[in-house]
Amino acid sequence: MAAPAVSYLFGSGGLRPVTVPVQLWRAENDTQSPDAWNSAIVRSELLTQPTERIVPGADHFVFLAPCSDALAKAAPAICTDSPGVDRVAFHQEFNRAVVTFFREKLIVATK
Repeated sequence: MAAPAVSYLFGSGGLRPVTVPVQLWRAENDTQSPDAWNSAIVRSELLTQPTERIVPGADHFVFLAPCSDALAKAAPAICTDSPGVDRVAFHQEFNRAVVTFFREKLIVATK
């Protein structure tokens, strides 16, 4: 789960039936879905605590794929990252970590 938004819509106990392992990613400086009313709700509602990963210095849109030049020009708000945040490098790490998590936690759990 990456940068969950509208988690406040889950009623009390709404995530209790979730029994599979969850990896929860969030941006440290998420202005679109702040931790207090998104990721924190997911953490508190799951019976088993998720594996949490926080992207240092990043805002919400870091989870979108790196933008083309045309998209960056047309929609700079979703394509511009904070100083020191390298979206291309982040996505390489993110992709590796998610695949590793699936291999270790989810595929093994189905055997």
